[in-house]
Amino acid sequence: MFDNRCMKCGVRLKSDEIALYRKLIYRGAQSYSCLDCQAKYLNVTREDLEKLIEYYHRSGVCSLFAKWDDEEKKEISHDETNRTGQLSAAV
Repeated sequence: MFDNRCMKCGVRLKSDEIALYRKLIYRGAQSYSCLDCQAKYLNVTREDLEKLIEYYHRSGVCSLFAKWDDEEKKEISHDETNRTGQLSAAV
C-alpha cells in the first residue's frame, strides 16, 4: 500500500482526499494535497469539500468515489465524520 502524503503540509492522505484532488484539480495527478490545503487553494471551506465528497459517494456519479448506502457513514478526515447537507453551488 502506498503512503500518500499531502505535498504541501505532509499529512497522511485518505482515499477520499486523493479522489477529490483528482476530480477537482488534475485527474492524472501522482501527488496530492489534503482537504485543508485543497480548500485553501480553491478558496472554499473544508466543510464545502466534505459535502462534495458526500455528494459524490451518495450519488454514484463519479467512479472515483464508491457509492454509499443511506445508512453508511464514512470518515473523510482524520477524526471527523461527514456533515450532511446538500451540495452547495459555490463548489
